[in-house]
Amino acid sequence: MPSRKLFTVRYSAGLKHAIKTAIAAVSCVYLARWLKIPEAYWAVITAIIVLQSNIGATLNASWTRLIGTAIGAVTGGVFVEFVGTGALAFGLALVLVVMICDFSGLTDSYRLAGVTLAIVMLINRLGPTWIVAGERFLQVALGIIVGVIVSIAIWPSRARESLRAGLADALTGMGVLFQSVVQSIHGGSAAEIETQRATVKDILRKGLDLRVQAAHELSATVDQASITLLMDLADRVMEAIEALEISARGSFEGTFHLHFKEETEQLEREISAGLKLLAQSTRNWQFDAAWPDFVPIILKLEDHVASVRASGSSAKYPLEEVLCFYTFLFSLKNLARELQLAHAATNRITKSTPSV
Repeated sequence: MPSRKLFTVRYSAGLKHAIKTAIAAVSCVYLARWLKIPEAYWAVITAIIVLQSNIGATLNASWTRLIGTAIGAVTGGVFVEFVGTGALAFGLALVLVVMICDFSGLTDSYRLAGVTLAIVMLINRLGPTWIVAGERFLQVALGIIVGVIVSIAIWPSRARESLRAGLADALTGMGVLFQSVVQSIHGGSAAEIETQRATVKDILRKGLDLRVQAAHELSATVDQASITLLMDLADRVMEAIEALEISARGSFEGTFHLHFKEETEQLEREISAGLKLLAQSTRNWQFDAAWPDFVPIILKLEDHVASVRASGSSAKYPLEEVLCFYTFLFSLKNLARELQLAHAATNRITKSTPSV
């Protein structure tokens, strides 16, 4: 059933995007004819290119294409007017266009600027060069306007919504990964750990792109700092889980760990509960749920460690076994503290912050 639901959601989104793309393309054809803008196919091509999976990505692609077209059109017009249209002149203009984009921090725009420059300088047309450059800019502008309107008006999808859902999925995956680590150290199979780790890391990587796209969205309903805060927290929690998994290798060989069985299992249960609550809170954008209190459990565990050391019981076990297990305890406590810090940090996200 879950796989069927995932299949339905995926292809439903694909169908919606296909329909939106078709609407944008056809609208460009009719509008270009109505406005008497020549070569309407450039507007159609632009609309198809800029129309992305969410509003933020569409706006980002639109800005990139518009500024690139403007740089290429203006540079081409200047060179045709004052330098000429020869191959060397075009090469010099292309170098200048790329350098302008590079120095302006517009590295994503230089390809589009170069294409526009080639159209203005290399394609022979009747009429003044500035008219050709202006028409090219209008064609692109029309495609961008139509693409943005369609993205916002028809089945709008916001990068912030996808980012929040992705973060919730990543945190849920971390909970599953943590459970797999716990099961592996208590005799269970560790076969799924690598797959689960890769899945979470892939979601977090996609979140970086979504954060960039979200920054371009017009809506200011969500504090961008809150999103960044949650992404940083998720990265720290993931690093703590990975450190725990590494420290757990060999930590449960022998019987020394049985001295701390009650405390470690209690802390493991509370960590699982904390990961689940953090995922749910992120998905629902509500951070006021009752939170596990790790402090008393950690203090109890540390008191027990001190008691075992004082009694000299650890001397009965191989030093490597004792050190390995204490390393695991340190990593487990570190993960609990990271979750405690995450809870304290999410208190900054007020109830008045609207859902993304």
